[in-house]
Amino acid sequence: MFLHKDAIQMPSIQDTTYPRIKSTLTEKELDEIYTPQRKEIAWAESKSKGSLQQVALLVLMKSVQKLGIFKSVDEIPEVIVQHIAIKASLPVPEKENWSDYSHSRTAKRHVRFVRDYFQIRPFGQEGEKVMVDH
Repeated sequence: MFLHKDAIQMPSIQDTTYPRIKSTLTEKELDEIYTPQRKEIAWAESKSKGSLQQVALLVLMKSVQKLGIFKSVDEIPEVIVQHIAIKASLPVPEKENWSDYSHSRTAKRHVRFVRDYFQIRPFGQEGEKVMVDH
């Protein structure tokens, strides 16, 4: 099948406004996008006690940096979690631990920490008013 020179091609899902993580990542992409910096590792250490919580906080932070939205840690591909843990010199957590973490008070507290770190404000009544008024 040939496309006419003026035919419109549908954008790939990565090119749309719906943020998602690519299903396959190269080592270069992992290094450039998901490697935590020393100051980020130190920040996570200051905010969480255990290694699982530190890895989770770093995963949350790096995924928000990439996507611009919060995803549950158990939705993040294992290769990213492993990469972040190794780069932060932390043990790689068992995947089974993520579901418990994702539904914990600690995870909710970590979302607040990341919001503060990046100065992200949740969409609230003020945002709704702007949307309705315009």
